[in-house]
Amino acid sequence: MDQQQRAAIAAHTLLGSVSIVIEAAGRLADNWEGPRDGDQEALLLDLSEHATHIRSVLDALVRGLPHDAYYH
Repeated sequence: MDQQQRAAIAAHTLLGSVSIVIEAAGRLADNWEGPRDGDQEALLLDLSEHATHIRSVLDALVRGLPHDAYYH
């Protein structure tokens, strides 16, 4: 098994975990009881955005990147 295949397998196993983080952030944002201040809003937005970015990177790894992408 080469490096790209190992990366794809590792990324695939992490996709489920990051999906749970994205879902949890969404549920927190949607079901927050009581008032939220700007810091809480920013935190939830950052959490969601960064987890979504991680999912995008993992998706790319699962699909496979060019061989030279690993050497930059």
